[in-house]
Amino acid sequence: MDAAAAAAGAGKMSAYRHFASRDDLVAAALEHHHPRHLQWLVGRGRDAGAERSAAGRPADPGQTGPGQTGPGQTGPAAGDAATPAAGDPAGRILTAFDRLESAAGSEPFRGCPFVDAALGSPGMGGRVGAIAWQHKQEVTRALAGLAAQAGLAEPEELGAAVALVIDGAAAQAALAPDPASRQQIVRRGRRVAQALLCSAARL
Repeated sequence: MDAAAAAAGAGKMSAYRHFASRDDLVAAALEHHHPRHLQWLVGRGRDAGAERSAAGRPADPGQTGPGQTGPGQTGPAAGDAATPAAGDPAGRILTAFDRLESAAGSEPFRGCPFVDAALGSPGMGGRVGAIAWQHKQEVTRALAGLAAQAGLAEPEELGAAVALVIDGAAAQAALAPDPASRQQIVRRGRRVAQALLCSAARL
């Protein structure tokens, strides 16, 4: 709370007038960043074509969560010539990995800010954990919606599977010792997700 108050240019007592505890402050930050992080990851609520700059790269939303600098952007990973264009739903699913890869190349990188905050909060049943879980549920639903738009088989199950790959890649990348290793992990996750999409397209 001391550090948060100092960063805001306020006194500690002023901070406590707005937030009763550190957990209240973290919960408020997560609620604030939730729609922006969801938009950054899966482009929910925006036309896919508007999510790319003239250079054809995803837009950078800036700060994505507490303790994590805003991710930059990147194009499709090398060797993914068969990847659908980002304007179609399947391509938008894979764009989540492109954005995560770019974030993994920045410092500091601690994985998903919602998971990081929930694990750092006492008692996963508290408000911070509930907000983090709701965020994960919305990410899964957004991915399932994109899978359904793409006409892929079992879109709800596919969305849940891709969300699991995203979280696994982010968690493992957070443990890697350097940006290059982190980005390689995310690229592996992207290839797994692409294989899932191709398999669902054949069903």
